[in-house]
Amino acid sequence: MRKVVGVDVDGVLTNIDQFQIEYGKKYFKKTDDEIDKSKSEIEDIFHVSKEEAAKFWIKYIWKYAIKEPLRQDMVDCINKLHDNEYEVQIITSRANTTRQDALGALFRKMLVDKLKEYNLKYDGICYCGNDNTPEEKAKYCKELGVSVMLEDTGANAEEISKECTVLLVDSLSNKDVKDSKNIIRVSNGNEVYKYMKSLDYSLRGKAHVKEDKYDKPYRKVRNIGTLIFKTGLKPTIIGKENIPKDGPILLCGNHLHVWDQFPVICATDRTTHWMAKKEYFDSKLGPFFRKTGAICVDRYGNAKESENEAIEYLENNGAIGLFPEGTRNKLKETEYESIYELISVPDKQSFYENLSQKSLRTSQVNKLKELLISRRIDKDTFKEILLTADDDILIGLLEKGIITNEEYNDSLLLPFKFGAVSMAKKTDALIVPFGVTGDYKVGNDNLIVNIGEPIDVRDKSYEDANTELRNKVLGLVMDNYSKKRK
Repeated sequence: MRKVVGVDVDGVLTNIDQFQIEYGKKYFKKTDDEIDKSKSEIEDIFHVSKEEAAKFWIKYIWKYAIKEPLRQDMVDCINKLHDNEYEVQIITSRANTTRQDALGALFRKMLVDKLKEYNLKYDGICYCGNDNTPEEKAKYCKELGVSVMLEDTGANAEEISKECTVLLVDSLSNKDVKDSKNIIRVSNGNEVYKYMKSLDYSLRGKAHVKEDKYDKPYRKVRNIGTLIFKTGLKPTIIGKENIPKDGPILLCGNHLHVWDQFPVICATDRTTHWMAKKEYFDSKLGPFFRKTGAICVDRYGNAKESENEAIEYLENNGAIGLFPEGTRNKLKETEYESIYELISVPDKQSFYENLSQKSLRTSQVNKLKELLISRRIDKDTFKEILLTADDDILIGLLEKGIITNEEYNDSLLLPFKFGAVSMAKKTDALIVPFGVTGDYKVGNDNLIVNIGEPIDVRDKSYEDANTELRNKVLGLVMDNYSKKRK
């Protein structure tokens, strides 16, 4: 869902106030004490006639058009918005650009060349006349579907605000304009970008949202399933207020059990499309997954199809649920052989049966193998842990100081795949992290789902975003364990 931002040039991309004062003092031969810096027009700043002001611009318009630099903070801001899927439209009333002659063509070229010089990223330019500028700019904003317009002139801002939100960049010409519902004052590119980030999700809410055909069946199943699930397992739900009520979101957490999505489903009434492996769709539960809008992920086929389906829901302000570890963090039978090869036990079949009866995390077994290979533990210790420990196989090594707290914490999760942050960056979705711990057994009453504050990854690299997400989920899991110990 591409959003459109409009950008004025003179006074927004350039500092026209500074130019007028600097060169006006030279032209009119006046000192700071003789001018009025609270005014915006040449004739008012320097107390001269309109004819004298016109002569000033005849002399300096070329220098201004060719030499005046762009504000780097504004360029950086606009380029970041463009990189985050904003459509950028330049809407300007720069002098002479609407003329249909050689002079007009020259002024348009000078502007385009200046934008290229600063590598400004934009999608189009609209030129407005000087006689009816406010109305023309407002018309272009309406026609182009502009959500936010960056403007500096008060009269323009007031007219444009009838069509969209205006971020009014501080200047001498707008000091008397008051903030309103649709006019927000900013002073630089950093403030523009910060405000756009806070405004972004409410803007998307104005877009047309297609009806989700799975909404009714999902809610029906959820209402019944939640009642049964809560009655039987009594999950503790923490932080459900952190799940946004609208806008695109990705619910992402750790994965130990086939039911890990259910405590999260209990925490929000939003229709959520959970990504699930193809094998579930081929099982007896297949009709349930299909009816509730789950997304089939073929791990051995074209995974891009499932990602595209998820992106389509996110672009329609939907909610997606997934597990960035990519698979359950539970030791599988296919992994037994690699473990057996590292130790010496007489009965291979009995060893396999012993492992199958345990609840071992693949991530912790992998860490244990790493410790053996690096000779930080010996084979006897490795074998003893695997044969005697049931759930948390590394806690003893932590208590003995053989591994650090950081190593232990890291062993609780598998590495995170990049799918979640990739989809978030492509769709401007927020990522809502969660951590699930406990047993899915009636009577244990130790099931906890801990939901963290949303993460905005749009201005982060893939690596930094993925690291932040994993650390957030890990923190929530550790918080659950601390609550369980209490």
